[in-house]
Amino acid sequence: MVMGSCACATHNSVLVGFRDGLAMGLMVEEHFSDNFMYRLGWEATTGEDLSFTNNNPMLFIGALKWRLKNISDTREIWLSAGAVGYTGDSPAVGGTVSLVFEKLLPDEHVYLELGADILSQSHAIVQMGYRFTPSL
Repeated sequence: MVMGSCACATHNSVLVGFRDGLAMGLMVEEHFSDNFMYRLGWEATTGEDLSFTNNNPMLFIGALKWRLKNISDTREIWLSAGAVGYTGDSPAVGGTVSLVFEKLLPDEHVYLELGADILSQSHAIVQMGYRFTPSL
């Protein structure tokens, strides 16, 4: 019963952008309240050499997300912070922090994420997301 109610409230999205190279992946978000949620994601990345044969072809994200500000009735800024794990020949685990600009365009499904993954070196995050269901 609990699992069924959680599945109905999730917001799934696809992400495309730059994260240690070109990246594409899926993100699932679940609200705890109007101002707080968790996020789980998976992405495939080309890495810095822009080939899918690099030593970190996939990464996994687990983070919390807090609403910082409502810019207007429709636009919001959120802070996301959590853990990121890179897989491949040289696996690495570190932190991730980003600002998420929700409902960026008139289409409430689109959002922009800007931030960094902090491992042995930092990796910039610049991604656009499209949410299959509107955010709450």
